[in-house]
Amino acid sequence: MKAAGTGASLVCDSYGGAVNRVAADATAFVHRDARFSVQVLSYAPIGTAKSRVARARAMIAPYGDGEAYQNYPDLALSDPLQAWYGANLPRLRSIKATYDPDGRFAFAQDIPAA
Repeated sequence: MKAAGTGASLVCDSYGGAVNRVAADATAFVHRDARFSVQVLSYAPIGTAKSRVARARAMIAPYGDGEAYQNYPDLALSDPLQAWYGANLPRLRSIKATYDPDGRFAFAQDIPAA
């Protein structure tokens, strides 16, 4: 609750139920045992927003598992691919190498080929 008072907004997405009935290695989405995810954002000028988000994130980090939902891309993550894909990352790198060896489906937070 204190993190919500930093000027950042915390959006909690509920997981569980049907989300957790699928095996963690069945899809690219590895976060199958989480109860929810938290998206931290701030609608302010970029300098202010970065500061607010960093402060709120630091406050909630001890309660998380270090993972992050890949559809909330964040270049501030220290190891985003590991945070987004966890144990599925080696398999996804192999798939990338097989089906997109030339990197035609590239974007800023792309999975590089194995």
